[in-house]
Amino acid sequence: MVGSLIKGLKDYRGFSCLLIGSAIGVALLCFQLLVVAASIGDAWIVCFLMGEEAGYNLAEGLLMPIVVGGIMLTPLFIYSLVCIRRGQTALE
Repeated sequence: MVGSLIKGLKDYRGFSCLLIGSAIGVALLCFQLLVVAASIGDAWIVCFLMGEEAGYNLAEGLLMPIVVGGIMLTPLFIYSLVCIRRGQTALE
């Protein structure tokens, strides 16, 4: 993401930095959401199938910086995909 700020979006290198940086942020968001879903599933298994008390704080998993940053980078990722679909690799 810093490369897109340094190179600017008028160059294909800056645009590719924007695409790759936002793709990494969205991928980390997806991984963290999978971790949260696995933790909820684990708490469900312990609680209902084994009959023990189990609790999980959902806000703790969803308010991590990875999730917040991934949510902020999602519109940039969608924008860069739309620009690539149009055949535009730089802003003019």
